Amino acid sequence: MAINLNILSIPLNGTGTEIPTLNVTDAYEKYVLTGSTIATGNYALVPTGTPIQGTTFIFKYKASVDITTNGTTFSIFGQALTQNQLNSDLDIEAYYDNSAWVVEIKPSFTSAVVEASNLAPNAVSSASIANGSITEPKLATNSVTTNKIANLNVTTTKVADLGITDAKINDVNGSKVVDGTITNAKLATMTAASLKFGNNLGVVGDLVLANNEIPIGNGTTITKIDVSDLQTGTLRMATIPINFNTASSRYRIYFPVLALKTIHINTISLFVSETIAATDNGEIDVVTSTGAITNFTNIVVAANTTPTNELSPGSPSDNFDLPASFGAYIDFITVKPTPGGQVIANVFYEIQ
Repeated sequence: MAINLNILSIPLNGTGTEIPTLNVTDAYEKYVLTGSTIATGNYALVPTGTPIQGTTFIFKYKASVDITTNGTTFSIFGQALTQNQLNSDLDIEAYYDNSAWVVEIKPSFTSAVVEASNLAPNAVSSASIANGSITEPKLATNSVTTNKIANLNVTTTKVADLGITDAKINDVNGSKVVDGTITNAKLATMTAASLKFGNNLGVVGDLVLANNEIPIGNGTTITKIDVSDLQTGTLRMATIPINFNTASSRYRIYFPVLALKTIHINTISLFVSETIAATDNGEIDVVTSTGAITNFTNIVVAANTTPTNELSPGSPSDNFDLPASFGAYIDFITVKPTPGGQVIANVFYEIQ
């Protein structure tokens, strides 16, 4: 048969002062707490009067009270409730055992009520967790450490693109990378026809090789040369523009092949390609990695000299060679107080 209970409904407004007197002699058989609010004051539901053994209060909590925002508290007959409990429906029974009030809180299974504090260690076994049910939002920050990951459990298919960054790798010496696990398939796509190399700073880069180019190094860095540079006995020409756009400049022709072969300088010719500015003459000194070249110091380029005029300082001294040493070069050093004008230098040489 139906039971008609004498119920008192208590709407909560957040102040904590709206709770009526809870007298042990009241005729109410159940108190229903309702409302959704942010608590601005503390809630402390306490009885008044003198209880006898078995005096019982029954509360039905159907509310939602936020005690987090303002750092407030909520208790019933001395039993504090947590924010998670206050987010759920609760059946609360408080009875007097002749010495103290005993409060029993029974959660409603219509709400999420299982918290970590409710679980004994190892209470949930791996067999009780459905595959794929533990997602990233359900993991606390830094909760998965390396000692919780079995060897070989992290495969390339389980690593999202860009998911592992330098900041997420705390072992810079590579001891956490198993030998042989970084294969070509796991490397970023390289530039076509290129090689990985380390420059003079130890920075890894790509050296792109064009048709007939080969890499060459000196123990410090690596560059590239045309394979034809290794062929001997052929007269070759290197050209460089020399500008008088500043008071003093240096222009360099670099011979990387000298790590393997000696370069013999046959002739150096100079042609004016832009009119030399007026007021003062320009001057060119030609030096190499081994010193100055005879007949090619203090070459005067007269002011107002027009294009196509050839300068004739003469030919280098016989058997002028740049010895086989990486980093050999020819420098053209210009001096002209009043900027303006340009000369083209053609260096004819043989590889020996």
